[in-house]
Amino acid sequence: MAPKKSNVDVTTSTTKTTNTAAPLDTKILEDVIKALRSNKLWIKDPVARQRYPEVVDFASQLITHKRHSDMDEISQQEALESQVDYGSTNEATFVAEMWCHMHKDYRDKRISGEPGSDILDADWTTETWHKAHLNARWDLEFRPESIPRIDTKNATIIKLLQALPRVKNPKPDLAYGIKHRAFTQTELDVANAHLRFSEPSPGLCFPFFAAEFKGAGGVPEEAELQACRVGAAMVNAVRGLNKIAGLEKKDAGADMSSFAFTLTMIPSSARMQVHWAQIVPGEPTIYHMHTIGRYWLDMGRDYKDIRRDLNNILDWGLSVRLQHVKETLNAINKKNLAAPPPKTQNTGTEASEKGDAGVEQGSVG
Repeated sequence: MAPKKSNVDVTTSTTKTTNTAAPLDTKILEDVIKALRSNKLWIKDPVARQRYPEVVDFASQLITHKRHSDMDEISQQEALESQVDYGSTNEATFVAEMWCHMHKDYRDKRISGEPGSDILDADWTTETWHKAHLNARWDLEFRPESIPRIDTKNATIIKLLQALPRVKNPKPDLAYGIKHRAFTQTELDVANAHLRFSEPSPGLCFPFFAAEFKGAGGVPEEAELQACRVGAAMVNAVRGLNKIAGLEKKDAGADMSSFAFTLTMIPSSARMQVHWAQIVPGEPTIYHMHTIGRYWLDMGRDYKDIRRDLNNILDWGLSVRLQHVKETLNAINKKNLAAPPPKTQNTGTEASEKGDAGVEQGSVG
């Protein structure tokens, strides 16, 4: 849910806004991009975009799908006025005043008509995102073991990432996932046995969208680098569960089952990104990030587009992604039931404490 303004401290900047001095150096930003590439994390790779056009095309069509109702002109004007009033403030103030325009507390829900049919041929109602099982977490760090690994033996890379701590250890300003109550107890039991992948950020189940914000004076490229890492972590989580279930993609190409999305926003503009994994047999997984939406925050009509695109992503996460996760958890449960019982060992609880460490150690891919 969007934050209530009264609950956000707008008198001080968030922790990460104090870390903008070093990243202002363009050379550092360029070197970090190179370091990420050397660790299979690519931002807007034109070769991958050309080789796998179906990935970005599918994501672009998903977010721009026409909705039952659009943001009206009055609401667009109110959002534009907030941008004018708070675009020069610190990050905490900017986010508190702007996000309530981007994301409302409810969505349109189809109650009749065939899925995919003309929106005019259906009946609609409104439903709160809370009831739809949307879960939000602000400023919550991801588990180190859930993030695709970076070469920690390379002193140059580590020194670079020390200048950008939220690139090294993702801690998105906002992330959306799925509430626990959307799952059966059996599904939750399986999920709890694999928290590295089911809750890559503690308390946030199966995240599929994250946002990185920068206030006045912030560096948009820094937000982009942060989004690259957290997006890869969300993709890695889905692939990890797929692997445990025996459903992971092994042949060469784009993994179409593990999408994730991010939004980066500064006072003047915003971008929507899709994150996906490229599989190269015998090599580490390559994590890609491509821009699929651009918005100018000093133009009222773009607020309509950003709200539409965000709501479409949330609808997708609470339907398509939720269904995929359920199928994966049930496949893992079925696999566990079919497995022979573990042999009794004299080491007490040693075997159970190890769990499936053999499966979960190291990055997926």
